[in-house]
Amino acid sequence: MKKFFVILIVLVIATKLNAQVQVIKQLHDSVSALMENKTYQEELNIWYFGKVTQDSSIEKLNIYGFKQGEIPIYPDSVYETRLQNLQSYIPLAYNEIIRRYIDLYTIKKREQVENMLGLATYYFPIFESELSRLGLPLELKYIPIIESALKTTAVSKSGATGLWQFMFATARIYDLQITSYIDERRDPYKLTVKAVTYFSDLNQVFDNWLFAIAAYNCGPGTLNKAIILSGYKTNFWEVYPFLPQETKGYIPAFIAANYVMNYPAEHNLYPKNLYYPGLLDTIQIKRRLRLDVIANALQMKIEKLQELNPQYIRNVIPQSPSKEPYILRLPLDKAAHFYAHQERIYRYQDYLDKKEKEEASAAKQLNIINSFPSENTNSYELIRYLVKSGDQLKQIADWFDCTENDLIRWNSGIANSLYAGKTIHVYVPSHRAEHYNKINNLSYQEKQQLVGKEKTPITGDLFYYVVKEGDTLWAIARQFPGITPYDIMELNEIDEESIKPGQMIKIKKK
Repeated sequence: MKKFFVILIVLVIATKLNAQVQVIKQLHDSVSALMENKTYQEELNIWYFGKVTQDSSIEKLNIYGFKQGEIPIYPDSVYETRLQNLQSYIPLAYNEIIRRYIDLYTIKKREQVENMLGLATYYFPIFESELSRLGLPLELKYIPIIESALKTTAVSKSGATGLWQFMFATARIYDLQITSYIDERRDPYKLTVKAVTYFSDLNQVFDNWLFAIAAYNCGPGTLNKAIILSGYKTNFWEVYPFLPQETKGYIPAFIAANYVMNYPAEHNLYPKNLYYPGLLDTIQIKRRLRLDVIANALQMKIEKLQELNPQYIRNVIPQSPSKEPYILRLPLDKAAHFYAHQERIYRYQDYLDKKEKEEASAAKQLNIINSFPSENTNSYELIRYLVKSGDQLKQIADWFDCTENDLIRWNSGIANSLYAGKTIHVYVPSHRAEHYNKINNLSYQEKQQLVGKEKTPITGDLFYYVVKEGDTLWAIARQFPGITPYDIMELNEIDEESIKPGQMIKIKKK
């Protein structure tokens, strides 16, 4: 009898296990079908793309029968009438200054305009959605045209970043996160939310959209001074003579952008390279995850992943310091694949992190990594370096032959607070202290050249390369068999746009 019950229990367990196996198999088959049979995804993308975009065929868009390369030019009365016909909530005046900016877009910057017309397919719906949510004029969607030419990674000489070109201080005011790993000014969605909120705040202050746009460019304090100097005029064009030179061109450029983006066919201009990444899904990430790990797991190009997630400036989604997760944007089919395999992806990242720590520990034991020297040591001396405008932590580390981690260990908080005029501590070998002391008084170019002369290969397979005028990471990589641009970016913790002539980068030969 006891034997019978044992057999019965075994049969029940086996039945349950078989049922579980069938459920798992069905789940696996459904995910596999989603990944392998992309008909549904493709049909959905085709339908959506057809709804949100126009035909990009030049033959169909060239309704005026212009010849290839023909540049139409019209009398002032035509431009003025077309601007009036836009029925804009924001007053769009016409004058000689605005005409010059229209000519700039329609004659000199034709290729850039056609590229922006293509990018607008993706970005304008994002802008319009947020502007509509707050009840703001849709014409403000043309601000990123003059700010960044619709490039998420655009950075101005003054450090303004992203589609809407937010300065660091403004980003902090509106709670955008900027760290060594993430710059949310490059996130088109998050930045748009904050930029639209900023415009709403400015309009509440000035109650005049042209004033609000001018204040966006020069700052509300500077605009207020111009209004006072004008005798408290309320008409923008009466305040215009008292504005900073850059802002004097800002409103005319904005009006010209409104014009050209609404009348491209009238100037023989057509969308080039329509940008449409497909329908996207957002995934919440709370654990550290490298973009290359995700790209390999999902069988997609790292460049595509970077394009969809430009806010991760070191190609790493860092560990979330709070309950608020970070966002990863993926095409719908890739998102399904991520959900199905996320535990494996995380386990592989954990394995890489553990391996990296073990290698670092082994290197430390071999005295390859610099130990933290004391100021009184006989073998090291303390150098106080005064940070110059444009200096980056990586460059300073290169100039003083140390690592970024060394600088962070020697200077508390420097990773998130590096600015011109700040003094940082650097420990250098005593016998070379005189050499390193000179660096404080060198120009940027001289420091880069000095690094190029002083550096020599560290090992048989690690070399330093001095970036030349016109170099790209692709061109550099081609000079070293087996090396990819991503290998260079990962080793040097840089991106394609950050390299410049005179910069020293490491190449590890394979």
